[in-house]
Amino acid sequence: MKPVGVLLIGLILWGACNKKDDPTPQTPEQFLAREWVLNALTSTDPDFQTSGQILVGSHWTFNADKTFLLKVSVSGLDLSFTGSWSLASDGKTLTVTSNYGGSPVTSNMTIVSITAAQLVLEESAGGMTNTYTFSAKP
Repeated sequence: MKPVGVLLIGLILWGACNKKDDPTPQTPEQFLAREWVLNALTSTDPDFQTSGQILVGSHWTFNADKTFLLKVSVSGLDLSFTGSWSLASDGKTLTVTSNYGGSPVTSNMTIVSITAAQLVLEESAGGMTNTYTFSAKP
């Protein structure tokens, strides 16, 4: 085979091996739309700091269609909560609305940081601040 042919085949194979099947997310919205596992929860409210620990290990799925699903296991009982989410145009404020007890409940959270592997949210209300640290589910 001529050297040009070998070089051409090499370039084609190299190019094929370097293609990515899943493009890396580029916007906070694209980073957010996946399943996250809550690794840690801290709160300035001592009561919620204690009671909120039942959420650690819960799975929060933010779907591309702006729906979300929260799955948590409490004392062996699996619970699911559904709702919707939106992200402010600046990519910093996440609004989650769920139907809890027959009434819509809305939470506004600040995205402290977000990468493909980790999400940190902060929620402030009623004089307390809660911080949620997630890892992306593989």
